[in-house]
Amino acid sequence: MSTKFTIKPYAATSQMNQTSAFETWEALDAAITQIHRQDSGQLSYEELYRKAYHMVLYKHGHVLYAKLKEKVTSYLKEVSHSLAGVDSSASLLTAIGQRWGDHKLAMGMIRDILMYMDRTYIVKEKLTPVYDTGLELWLEHVLHAAPIKEHSLAEALGCIDRERQNEDIDRASLRKFSQMYCEISKKDYVADLEKPLLQASRVYFRASSQEFISTNSISDYLTKAQWWIESESKRADNYLDSSTKPKLLEVLHEEVLVLHLPAMLNNETSGVVPMLRDENWDALGKLFDMLLLVKNPVSAIEQLAEKLSDYVDKLGTSYVQDPSKTADAVVYIEGLSQMKTTFSGLVADKFHGDKVVTKMLNAAFEHFVNENPRSAEFLSLYIDEKMRKGLNGMTDEEVEMVLSQALVLFRFLQEKDLFERYYKQHLAKRLLGGKSNDDEHEAAFLRKLKQECGVQFLSLIHI
Repeated sequence: MSTKFTIKPYAATSQMNQTSAFETWEALDAAITQIHRQDSGQLSYEELYRKAYHMVLYKHGHVLYAKLKEKVTSYLKEVSHSLAGVDSSASLLTAIGQRWGDHKLAMGMIRDILMYMDRTYIVKEKLTPVYDTGLELWLEHVLHAAPIKEHSLAEALGCIDRERQNEDIDRASLRKFSQMYCEISKKDYVADLEKPLLQASRVYFRASSQEFISTNSISDYLTKAQWWIESESKRADNYLDSSTKPKLLEVLHEEVLVLHLPAMLNNETSGVVPMLRDENWDALGKLFDMLLLVKNPVSAIEQLAEKLSDYVDKLGTSYVQDPSKTADAVVYIEGLSQMKTTFSGLVADKFHGDKVVTKMLNAAFEHFVNENPRSAEFLSLYIDEKMRKGLNGMTDEEVEMVLSQALVLFRFLQEKDLFERYYKQHLAKRLLGGKSNDDEHEAAFLRKLKQECGVQFLSLIHI
C-alpha cells in the first residue's frame, strides 16, 4: 500500500530576523559551493533543508530565492569562462556536455534542499521552480554567452557537414548538445540550432544535387537521392530532436527532388523517355517512389503520368500505322495485347497501380487504337482465328487470358457497333460452317461482351 509523501513542518522555536536570515543563507551558500565542487559527501541535507524551511516560514523566501539565483549565476559565469578557454571547437561540445551533466546533478541536490520553498513560496508567487531556474540560467550564462554560443553552434553544424562528407564525428556529444537545448527550451533549440541547420542543409543539398545531376545519369541521381534521404533520416534519428526530422526531410525533398523534377522527367539521354525506351523499370519505380515523398505528390505524379502517356501514345500510333503490323490481324492484335500487358505490368509493379497513371495510360491506348480505322475489324478477325484453331492445346487458364486480353482491347474501341457487325459475321460463319473449335469458349466470350456492354449487345445471338 503506497503512502502519500508530505513535508512535515519543523517546530518553530523563535522568530528569524533579517540578520539571522542572511546568516542562514551563508550556511546554505557554503553548502551549495560544496555541491558545485562535487564535495558534498559530508553535508547534512536534513539540516540544510531545515535552514531553508525556516527562511521561508519566517517570510524570507524572497531573500532565499534571490540569493539562490545570484549564487547559481555566479557559478555559471565561472563555468562559462572555463568553457571559453577550451582549446578546440571539437572538444567544446564534449566539455559542455560534461559540465551540463554536473550542473543538472547539482541543481537536483539544491532542489531537494529547497523543496519547501519550491512547494510553497514559489507556487504562491508564481515563480520559476528551483530546478528550472537552474536550466534557464544555464541557457543565459553558458549557452548564450559569447563566444560559447558562436563556437558551439558552429561546431554542431560543422559536425553535421563533415558527417555528410563521410567523416567520423562524435555523435554522442552532438546528441547530448541537442537534447540539452530541448530540455531547457524548445523555442531556443529551434532558433539557435534547428533554423541554422535547415538553412545550411538547403544550401548544401542545392549545391550537391546540382553538381551530381549535371554529371551523372538520372538513374544514378535517383540512387544518390535515395541515399541522401536515408542518410538524413538516420542522422535526424541519431542526434536531433524528433520534431526536426520532418522539417529536414522536407528541405531535402524540395532541393533534391522538386527542384530537379523537370530534369528527371525531361532529360533527353537518361530521363523518363530513355528509361521507357530501355525498359529500365527499376529506375522508373524508384522515380515514382521518390515523387511520393514530395509535399505535393499528386502534381509530380501527374507530370510523370503525362510523360508515360505521351510516350505510349507515340509508340502505339507508330505501331497501328506500321504496314508490317497491319498486314496480319493476328500479329496486329497480339502486338497490341503485348504492349498493354507490358505497360500495365509497369504501372502495377513499379507505380503501385496508381489510379492517375492507370487512367492516363488507358487514355493513350484508347487514342492510338482508334487511330487505325480497322482495329475493330482486326480484333474480330483475331478472335475468329482463335476460336477456329488458335485455342487448341491451351489450358483453361491460358484460354481465359487470351479472351480477357481481347476484351481489354475491345474496351478501347470507340466504334463498338462496328466491332459488333464484324463479330456477328465471323461468328455466323464459324457456327454455320462448323469451324468453331469449342462452343463453350464461344459462349464464354459472348457472355463477357454482354456483361461489358449490356444484354442488348449481340442480343440476337445465342450459343
